Amino acid sequence: MYAQSILAESVGKILQTESVAIQLNVAISLRYLFCVLSGDAEVKIRNGFLKSYECILCTACEKSRKEIEFKFNPKTQLDSALLQRFLHFFQNKEKNVLLEFLDSFYAISIHFSISSNIFLPLMNLMVHDDEDICEIFSKQVSEFISNERKRTVNSDRSERPIACSILTFLHDLSNCKEENNSKRLRNQRNILQILGHLTKVGDLCFEEEIVNFVIKFIANSDREISALGCLFIGDWCESLNINPKTLYLRNKKSLAETISQVGKDGEIAYLLTQISDVFKWSDRRENRGRLRDMLIDHFQHILAYLVFSCTNEEKQSVFSLICYTTNIDIDNIRKCSVQNQVNELILGLHTCKDSVLNEFLEIQDIENGKKFSNAKHKLDDETKMKRIGDFLHPRFLGILGFLDGRLVSSQTLQSEKEEALLSLSELLGVMGKHHVSVVARKVLATLKTALKIKSQTITSINSKVWLSFLSRLDNSTLESVLEEAVILCFPLIKAEPEKFASFFNTVLMKTPNIKPLLQYLPLLPHHESLSPINEAIKKSQNQLERDSKEGLVETLESVRKSLIHESQDVRLFGLMKLKAVLQKNQTIIQQLILDSEKAHESISEIFTFLLGQCRENEDSDLLVAECLGLFGAIDPARLHKDAKKNKLSEIYENIEAESFVTDLVKELARSFLSASDANAQTCASYALQEILRIYKIGPTSSRNAASVGHIVYSKLSSNIQEILKPLQTSKYTISSASQRSPSNFPSPIYRSRYSKTFNHWVINWTCSLIEMVTGNIAKQVYASCKPLVRRDTTTALRILPPLIVCILTEDRPNQIPVATEFLSVIGAEEQIDPHDKFHPSKELQHLAVQTIFSCLDYIERWCRDRKQKETSFRKNKLIFSPSLQLQLVMDFLDQIPTDALALASFKSQAYSRALLHLEAYCSKHPEKLKSNLSFLQSIYVELGEPDGVAGVAAIRQEEPSLKEQIIEYEATGRLHDALGCYERLCIAQETGEIYEGMLKCYLNLGQPQSVLNIAHGLISRKLQILNEMDEMLLSLLKVPLNVTDEERQEQHAIDNTPTESSSLSLSELHERWNQRFSMLQMSYRFLEPLLNFRRTLLGFGRDWMKETNQDESQKFSEELKKNWLKSAKVARKAGYLQQAELAFYGAAQGRDVFVEKAKLHWAKGEQTQAVSVLTRGLDKFFPEIELLKKNIGIEHENQRESCARAKLLLAQYSEESATLDVSIIKDYYRDVCEINKPWEDGHFNLAMYYDRILTSLDVKAKPVEWLNHIVLSFGKSLNYGCRYLYQSMPRLLSIWLDLGAKVAEMESAKKNHATLASHKDKLNVMNSFLTQLLDRLPLYMFLIALPQLISRICHSNKGVFEVLSKIIATMLIKYRQQSMWHLIAVSKSSYQTRLERCLHILNLAKKGDPSLGKFIADATKLADLFIDLCDKHVEKGVSSMKLDGFMRALPRLLSDPKFSNIILPFQSQMNVTLPTLSTNLKNLHSHNPFQRKEIYIKGIEDEIEIMSSLVQPKKVTLIGSDGKKYIMMCKPKDDMRKDCRLMEFNSLINKLLMQDPETRKRDLKIRTYMVVPLNEECGLIEWIPNLCGLRHILHKLYKENGFYTSGQELKSLMCSIEDSLQKKKEGEKFDWPERVPFRLTQNMVSAMGPTGVEGVYRKTCEVTMRVMRDKRDELMSVLKPFIYDPLVEWEKKNERRPDGMKGETVKGTGEICNEKAQSLVKAIEERLSGQIRSDSRGVHLPLSVEGQVNVLIKDATNVDNLCQMYIGWAPYM
Repeated sequence: MYAQSILAESVGKILQTESVAIQLNVAISLRYLFCVLSGDAEVKIRNGFLKSYECILCTACEKSRKEIEFKFNPKTQLDSALLQRFLHFFQNKEKNVLLEFLDSFYAISIHFSISSNIFLPLMNLMVHDDEDICEIFSKQVSEFISNERKRTVNSDRSERPIACSILTFLHDLSNCKEENNSKRLRNQRNILQILGHLTKVGDLCFEEEIVNFVIKFIANSDREISALGCLFIGDWCESLNINPKTLYLRNKKSLAETISQVGKDGEIAYLLTQISDVFKWSDRRENRGRLRDMLIDHFQHILAYLVFSCTNEEKQSVFSLICYTTNIDIDNIRKCSVQNQVNELILGLHTCKDSVLNEFLEIQDIENGKKFSNAKHKLDDETKMKRIGDFLHPRFLGILGFLDGRLVSSQTLQSEKEEALLSLSELLGVMGKHHVSVVARKVLATLKTALKIKSQTITSINSKVWLSFLSRLDNSTLESVLEEAVILCFPLIKAEPEKFASFFNTVLMKTPNIKPLLQYLPLLPHHESLSPINEAIKKSQNQLERDSKEGLVETLESVRKSLIHESQDVRLFGLMKLKAVLQKNQTIIQQLILDSEKAHESISEIFTFLLGQCRENEDSDLLVAECLGLFGAIDPARLHKDAKKNKLSEIYENIEAESFVTDLVKELARSFLSASDANAQTCASYALQEILRIYKIGPTSSRNAASVGHIVYSKLSSNIQEILKPLQTSKYTISSASQRSPSNFPSPIYRSRYSKTFNHWVINWTCSLIEMVTGNIAKQVYASCKPLVRRDTTTALRILPPLIVCILTEDRPNQIPVATEFLSVIGAEEQIDPHDKFHPSKELQHLAVQTIFSCLDYIERWCRDRKQKETSFRKNKLIFSPSLQLQLVMDFLDQIPTDALALASFKSQAYSRALLHLEAYCSKHPEKLKSNLSFLQSIYVELGEPDGVAGVAAIRQEEPSLKEQIIEYEATGRLHDALGCYERLCIAQETGEIYEGMLKCYLNLGQPQSVLNIAHGLISRKLQILNEMDEMLLSLLKVPLNVTDEERQEQHAIDNTPTESSSLSLSELHERWNQRFSMLQMSYRFLEPLLNFRRTLLGFGRDWMKETNQDESQKFSEELKKNWLKSAKVARKAGYLQQAELAFYGAAQGRDVFVEKAKLHWAKGEQTQAVSVLTRGLDKFFPEIELLKKNIGIEHENQRESCARAKLLLAQYSEESATLDVSIIKDYYRDVCEINKPWEDGHFNLAMYYDRILTSLDVKAKPVEWLNHIVLSFGKSLNYGCRYLYQSMPRLLSIWLDLGAKVAEMESAKKNHATLASHKDKLNVMNSFLTQLLDRLPLYMFLIALPQLISRICHSNKGVFEVLSKIIATMLIKYRQQSMWHLIAVSKSSYQTRLERCLHILNLAKKGDPSLGKFIADATKLADLFIDLCDKHVEKGVSSMKLDGFMRALPRLLSDPKFSNIILPFQSQMNVTLPTLSTNLKNLHSHNPFQRKEIYIKGIEDEIEIMSSLVQPKKVTLIGSDGKKYIMMCKPKDDMRKDCRLMEFNSLINKLLMQDPETRKRDLKIRTYMVVPLNEECGLIEWIPNLCGLRHILHKLYKENGFYTSGQELKSLMCSIEDSLQKKKEGEKFDWPERVPFRLTQNMVSAMGPTGVEGVYRKTCEVTMRVMRDKRDELMSVLKPFIYDPLVEWEKKNERRPDGMKGETVKGTGEICNEKAQSLVKAIEERLSGQIRSDSRGVHLPLSVEGQVNVLIKDATNVDNLCQMYIGWAPYM
């Protein structure tokens, strides 16, 4: 301020001088002085022509002159005295001085704020006599206003005093009556000049005032001034880049007032015509100048003005004028544009409600042909509102669309938007609940649009409208939109909580069907008025968020509903809630994932949803990633597979197909519900309206019930039907302004200016394809979707595949642009310059290629479906002849090269697809296979498929090159061998690719120092190849392998930064890591990178703590060693023995290390070293084993576990290597149990060792005491876990039951009493022990052996049967649903003894639980009816029947409300799910073996399908309690027990395959289904949809290719029965013996791809066979019940015995021991031990797994064997 005072004093003195030169220099200097005073200037040195000089440079002035945005932030205030003295300079007469002062004044406006009072004296410069001064000052005026606008935050006029002052001065100047015509004209020009400069500022705040100014000029009687005004409008609109009509529409209300004020009598028509020309109201030139058309076209605006602003007399006077001018009756004019009139009138509903409502009544009477009278005003309010509501109802959607346009339009002023919202609030009140609820979704979209408007006053208005909307919804509608509404309103609730509190307290707290929804709502903002609601929400959510699995599951289900909501806002809220739930409940989440073989169903559903969201282009990507991170990397095998068909997988024959119409309506409804703005929803509404019209979709009974429209409507959900109701009478149209002429898109669109982004490309391509459609219906359908396609990429992607098929089937020329687009995307067209400005980004390339792949998949599937359909219609034709449409599509597919598709797939990392296309290419061009083997091998490498790599190596005919050997070695983990090949290649050729591969190989071996040394060596040699390796070497050299002291200090500083309170300790982190590690897929490919990353983190932690906390540093070191040990274990299990050995260097020595080293030696075949390592390790780390047996405290638990594990491994290795005596090994196993008593593995292995010894002894030498030891050990193992349940329980029961049978046999034979007594004693002990186990063990452990127990239901020993019946009865009480289905067949047995024993068990269960009586009776009735249905005779040729006339009793029983709940016998409900982390009895008992919600049989569909096979099974559709339909097959005349046992066998195999790492990572499993025997001759079979037999498929292919031969013709070509081949058939058991072990015909081998049986197939067979052989005992336990429950087909082949049995060994009480079953079960057991027996081969010694697989494959593919097969087996297939 001191500097300013000095300057003010100097200026005062200068004012007194008369020297023009001094004044001029002062004016120039002042500009710089003001810059310096502001603090924005600085001295700069610039180089001149001869010397450098100093100058003052002001950054603010420079930016302002260059029109660069900058922030006004004055550091000082300008002294008012200085400014007042400075203003005196503007009275100077000298032009040059005045101009320089103007320039200085501009600097003041940049740096300092100027009040309007100071600026007012300068206004006279606008009318200065000198035109140059006027021009310069006029330009500076706009700069002053611009600078003032930049200083203000809001665009409020109150903050713009200078601009207001200027406009006020201009108003006064324009109204000033100047007699001098030339001066008056000059003033008007100056005003327009200043206004022109103001418009360049782009300030909409004063737009209305400027427009009204110019209208006065246009209305001026002086033609020159009027013309200047017209030209001004044109120039202004051009600078704003808008058309004049838009400017008019923005300000039409105020313009109407101005026109009415300036228009003179008799000249109004001319003025309106002139204004019409200026603002281009109409494009029809012939109508210009005609007032008549203008009045008709804009009658709605005239009417609105009259209703809002005029009296009734004035309105009638104007109507008379309009009638006189147009010569049309006013009522006829009003009838022509009712919707437009209503739309305009709605805008005044807030300010002129009564007038507007009365006008609505008048319009209604005119529309109905009635004469309106004032008597209508006397209607009571209820009647009046009802009439108005009914009148507006069909126009409601049009009104909302009109309001949407007003809200989103940039031409609408803020005040007009506010008025529109207030009028909407009034409108909702007028319409009432009945009308508002119907269009609730559309109103919701309008309100969402309003939320995007930002201003200070709009918040209060929005709150009012939202409350008006929510309070006028019926309860069912409010229930459906409440969650979304609360989430959207959250900012409003936060701003004005009191307004919403009353509504929430009334509706949420007191409405019964709304209150339960509190659990889905977020907590409202913290405010006293909202406290009761928040408490209620917390209470509701706390009931769900209990600290238990059940509570968390309910919470997750609540979250899942939010995640699948149509609204993105609700989904976003669901993701935030899910993140909070996962963070809070990590431990329970881990349990839900790991406690069972499969993760909990809710976990699977949410995790699958999150993975699907990764493909969506939404704003929730980060939240999705965080939630996935909190879940962890879950092994896909743990997730439940979703059986639902993907929407995109549906194939439509044409656009008139019912499925196409249904899915299209569903997709448009989805877009309608998820629309983010009102325009998008309006487009969806229009599309739905047109689809309803085109296909006549609706519920009305007058329509044909069989029509597509009626069927489609009946298949839609109730929510969608509610959306469609108002659209059936809506009248959406595309405005002429929105209609676009056909776009001239280039071909291809990809790589053009129309494909800047993926969304841009998809939308433009889809629109271009829509314009190519020529079919009448197709054109209408897709054209109706086009506006929506421009706004919704998802809809574009959904309709794209069927749209392409539609185009391809219409005409051949259409193929050219489509094929060009395809080829351009996949890169098969001519090479394009990558530096082209339209070169696509990587993201666009990837997404575009995936889109093309999806379209190709759809087209190919359409071809297959169409081909099959056409083939079925041409049964008599040998050669298939496609239709024209099919031929057109097939020709198109031929234009797409499969090798290019394979390469494009590989580049886009779609490796499975690359393999598919490459195999197809090689199949068509077998000669190309050899040249593509390397490519094929590379694909297998990227897929992580070492089996495929090995397969390629096996079929390669010549020696592989070094590069090919490297690929094979790296794929199989032999990295040292790969390094050797790299070194040999480096000698032969030095390329960047080779060195890069070698460096990566060293990195994978964990040798970064070697990599660094090689990199430095390459750099020192300055090889040319470094250019090829720049990126990799730079990344390597940036990694600091040795941390310096300075870096360590920096890292320590980072470590000391504050952390969140939720951070974990090292032990907690280790525990968390272990839990997450156990969820992973057990594959070296996935596990090792994770372990490597963890080692890096632990290494950093160790280094950070080394100098500050040695103890913590040591802990990090220990964790690091454990991590290395885990890497060694993972590598060993994967067969990567070299990497495992290297990992041991990091693991050092330790208590657990020697065990893993022993396992590595054993894997390498070094058995002696393995035993030695174990022995030395036990001696070193556990010298006092006897003492350890006594230390049973928790503090020694880890030590006992480690010792027991090592001791068990020593016992197993000693047994397998046969290096020690049996007694020593037995002691080893016993030591294990004594060291760690509560360990399942120890007791199980001891039992198995006893069992193996007992099995090896002669029958007479087997001591009965050992049986007791085995049973006791198995029982103890089951107490501590169920890892070996499928082996322990069946074997335990077999020993017990067999001992009981032997005792019964000895009693009947009256043999040695001493032996019998000892056997009885042991049997009594076992009976007692089994009874104890029944009390101690969870019953689901017995449930897995229920078929085995039921097969021995006729046991001959009374004591055994008592325990047996008790076990079965207890299971029936506990698991009545599953147990009863198993017992049904026995309860219907034809063997009297079995039937009686079953009834005894049922009665025993009823005593234990009397409620079972009704359940068992109903289940029996249901089984009887199913048996009757199976046996019901049907005439040949009948394909379907009605159940109502066929068997009424069944639907009558199921419809009985008193009928018991009986589950559907499906696998998902019958199979036991076991725990995986149970370590004690408590956890075992708390486990739920049936985690999925039970689905009961609640009905059956009337229509049943009769299958065409020999026994005519019946296909029935059952209705579940969840409302879904489930199909089952009732099969007669077949013993289903064989199929049932086979499914149990396969289910057990699936469990074993899941447990084994090698089979698990290959995702090997058998597709199984449930089989329920009802008796010995019929049963129920779970129907698996979408299955097709191989024979059926091949027959179709043969027919299509023209070489089909019928079975009869084939038989005629066979050799006669006297031929020598007949002799080879003797010896096998079948009537026509099978010579092959399984089907592996040429067609099947061909389907395996180029490698055939080698590689993937052979390795799969080997790993599967190894699992089956290792788990032989578990598998045999499923088959052994056949011995005691033989099949009917086996019985028929035996001769009848006198006692009525059929050739079986009969025991005292009727228990069966079938000899044929025994022989067959024994044969299977031999095969599982490696023996391949057949009558033609004889007995062989057991083969290795590889040898057995090789023999089986050779036998299966042997042509001699195949040609001897029965013709019905179809070996040619």
